[in-house]
Amino acid sequence: MSSFAKFYVSVFSIIWVGYGLFSVLMKQSHSLALLLFGISFAVVFFLTTWFSQWIFRNYKRIDAMAKTIFAKKAVNRK
Repeated sequence: MSSFAKFYVSVFSIIWVGYGLFSVLMKQSHSLALLLFGISFAVVFFLTTWFSQWIFRNYKRIDAMAKTIFAKKAVNRK
């Protein structure tokens, strides 16, 4: 991942997980749900960022594969 994407994901993950941990320590209502949401948010955000970076790195190969798949479907329809 690019350094900006790593920084961006890290900052938002720290905010959400940190707020969840704070609410657990302060024994607020629904604190466990908030902590689990923060952790899941961080994981999904990281995976989404990683996947988008992977797509950008492999764009030409994915585009070529899509063209061949659509070309085969067009030939099969005729």
